Amino acid sequence: MEGLRGMTVLSLSTSDVPDLVINIKINVKGSFNLAKAFLPTRNAEATVISINAGSIQVPGDFSSTFSAYNSSKFATLKFFEILAVENPDLHVVSMHPGVGKLVERPISGSDRNRGRADRPYVTVDTEMFQKGKMQSVHVDTMELPSHFAVWLCSKDAEFLRGKFVWANWDVDQIKAKQSEIENSLLLTANVIGWPFTA
Repeated sequence: MEGLRGMTVLSLSTSDVPDLVINIKINVKGSFNLAKAFLPTRNAEATVISINAGSIQVPGDFSSTFSAYNSSKFATLKFFEILAVENPDLHVVSMHPGVGKLVERPISGSDRNRGRADRPYVTVDTEMFQKGKMQSVHVDTMELPSHFAVWLCSKDAEFLRGKFVWANWDVDQIKAKQSEIENSLLLTANVIGWPFTA
């Protein structure tokens, strides 16, 4: 599920409740509805791949104006992590599809009806450049997330169950860290670093 459709570029202080609610409806409620419909009819050993956002893993100063979007996507990540725990026969993985070339969408009549005429929808790429955080962006091909998703469905990727991965990561490097990944909180929606160890 992709939430960019409902994303507006706003800081926490300039956001209002509808900004947060639309993102929660698209990402969290949408994922819940999908799971509720899918679970009773799934095949044995089915795979669920949740499409998530890489922006939930970057520092706050890089993604600060995506507060509603990132909050809902992080909640979605935790939702699918729990779905994996509650359904041990289900292979659940969350995936960031990589960096795609996005096109700005003009404000439509439905945006005006939601009271958003003053808040244009922009692409992630545009926002990154405006902040001066990126000099250039490598754009991944459409085939990359498609091929990566096929690999995620394979037995080779079972150790990524309940994890969050990026389609543009090197598969051999991911596989080389299998024991470190599958036996830890790495690549999950948790506060990594707690509990502190001596």
